[in-house]
Amino acid sequence: MDQQGVGQSDLRSLDDLARFPFTTKTEFRENYPFGMFAVPMQRVARLHASSGTTGQPTVVGYTSGDLQTWARLVARSIYAAGGRPGMKAHIAYGYGLFTGGLGAHYGADLRLELANSLARSTGKAVRVRDRRVTQHA
Repeated sequence: MDQQGVGQSDLRSLDDLARFPFTTKTEFRENYPFGMFAVPMQRVARLHASSGTTGQPTVVGYTSGDLQTWARLVARSIYAAGGRPGMKAHIAYGYGLFTGGLGAHYGADLRLELANSLARSTGKAVRVRDRRVTQHA
C-alpha cells in the first residue's frame, strides 16, 4: 500500500478501492510458504493450503480472531438463509484442500447441529436423511 500511496484512512467509499493494490495468486506462490503472512507465526492458529495443482501451493494462515470472524460471518449467512438453532446441517463440501468447507463447518457449528460431514466422501449420503437434516450448507 505504501508503493501505491494509500493507507487505511483513504478507504471511505467503494470507489476508493480502485486505488488500492490487490494481492494476486502469483504473489502468494512467489512467497511460498509463509512470506505473505501479516502476523508473526506465533499468532497463527491454523494453516490451510491449496493442493498446488496449477503451480506452487498457496498457504493461508489464520489467527484465532480470523477464525472467529469467519465462523460468525458464515453463521450470520446461515441464519439469513433460515437456519435456526436445533436444525441440523450437512456440510457437503469436501474437507480436503478446498478450505471453504471448513468455513461452512465453523459457521454451522455456531448455529446448528452438524450431521455426519463425511457422508458425501464415504458414499453414504443417503444416511444423512436418517438424521433429518433440515438445512444444507
